[in-house]
Amino acid sequence: MAKKIDADDIMLDDRIIYAAALGMLNDVKLQLSFIDFNNTYEKYEMFDILKQFGRKNYFKERIKMPEADRWADATGEFGLEPTNPILVADTLGQLAYLSHLRWDGKPVIFFSGGATQEAVFSMYAFSLDGDHLDKLYFDPFHRFQSKSVPRGYTWAAQADGLTGTHCVINDKMSAMAERIYSDAKEMFGVAVVSPSVSKFNVEAAERLWNEYKKSRSRG
Repeated sequence: MAKKIDADDIMLDDRIIYAAALGMLNDVKLQLSFIDFNNTYEKYEMFDILKQFGRKNYFKERIKMPEADRWADATGEFGLEPTNPILVADTLGQLAYLSHLRWDGKPVIFFSGGATQEAVFSMYAFSLDGDHLDKLYFDPFHRFQSKSVPRGYTWAAQADGLTGTHCVINDKMSAMAERIYSDAKEMFGVAVVSPSVSKFNVEAAERLWNEYKKSRSRG
């Protein structure tokens, strides 16, 4: 289990970075400033990164979309099907959105599930007690964030740190917490991680994850 890190444990110089990173998780405009500073969207267009998903340039089409809660032609349940994804601003937007989500009033623990052919990205979200799992879908090529939440979830006004990672977890669930801390530090320079991560029921999540993988293999 990873060591719990609180803001009081951080050196003074790092507290400024910690506060700024936490601010980004709670403010879409700050997320966009971070994206623009790193020229993220310009890089997508310059290298046409989305060619890997087919001939269509999804980025150029979606970045021009006016602010909305979901696709105009969306079908299926919001966030729970790739035909009706959650709209966010890049990877940071996915991390921020998921860190605000609550299941049964508590944060969710999440990791990447990869991308679809339509350049929609999936994220696996566990309840904190490890007894519930959903595969949520995101379209991260926008300059805004959906205001709705998937069925069964609620929204917390403030996120107190990251509760997951944008990376795929190939190891056991016991490696989850350490990966969240290391990825947060790599992204922000300090481990801006919610204290709730240390309360994740790894054993229950491991059982549920193994059951899920078996059900997928059976088709």
